Amino acid sequence: MVCPRLKTTIYAALRAHCVLSRFFFSYINLMTKPNGFNAWAFALLVACTAASAADEPPSPQLQTSSELARAGYYQLAWEWTGGAASGFELQESSGESFGDPRGVYRGGDLATQLSGRADGVYHYRVRAHLEDGRVSPWSEVVSVTVDHYPLSWAFGFFGVGALVFVVTLVTIIRGARRGEARARP
Repeated sequence: MVCPRLKTTIYAALRAHCVLSRFFFSYINLMTKPNGFNAWAFALLVACTAASAADEPPSPQLQTSSELARAGYYQLAWEWTGGAASGFELQESSGESFGDPRGVYRGGDLATQLSGRADGVYHYRVRAHLEDGRVSPWSEVVSVTVDHYPLSWAFGFFGVGALVFVVTLVTIIRGARRGEARARP
């Protein structure tokens, strides 16, 4: 039994080869005819080639909620206009060439939320798995830079919050004591 993923990849490669070969050899035949170039035949050839190339599904359009994630979380969403898809596959990589891809999502949704990433640049791409077994081309690569706020800022905000809490607590206690002192005859 052949793996469905391998079968789909082989199918796509053979289809692309057939389309390109058909166009190339048809063009050579047109150009080498004794009567010369036939514009109508060439137009028909281009139309037929475009029609068979239109059989390939489009790639999804990937977007990110933020190119710079300071809080460490962000959303990736994609638009799909290629008809019925059984699911989508989202990959993450540390390099734009995707030499080390890692699957981060596989399912039917059109968005996913990511968090827990260390500081660095992450690259993402998505593709659709169609119900007929074909797979769309990968989307354009989208990059997100994760640059968390420094820990010193967290401690600074914690210190300011603690100071505001203590001042508020002291003010409430002093006000309560003054109210009790005025209430006594």
